Amino acid sequence: EGLDILEIPGGTTCVLQSPNVSVNKPFKNSMTRRWKKWMDKEKGRFTKKGNLKRASYKLREISTDILARSFKAFGFTLNPDGSKDDKMTSRLQAIIANHLNE
Repeated sequence: EGLDILEIPGGTTCVLQSPNVSVNKPFKNSMTRRWKKWMDKEKGRFTKKGNLKRASYKLREISTDILARSFKAFGFTLNPDGSKDDKMTSRLQAIIANHLNE
């Protein structure tokens, strides 16, 4: 609903780092911080079978604004009609041009 599905050409992982840096890294850092805090707090708390009790995390820490800015900065919010193609990074433009010429 309201989304366009696009094929991402193989070998472009290095170009798709914007979402990784903007979203995944802060999320992983937050989870690591929470895990360390939980481990310190829960020392010695085990289940009846001897396993450490499960951590409960709030997984919705990354705001939709951060996601939107990440994709917009990279040029993934383009109109299918091509009216905003000038907003793409030059590297993404080159990959798309190369893919279209294959």
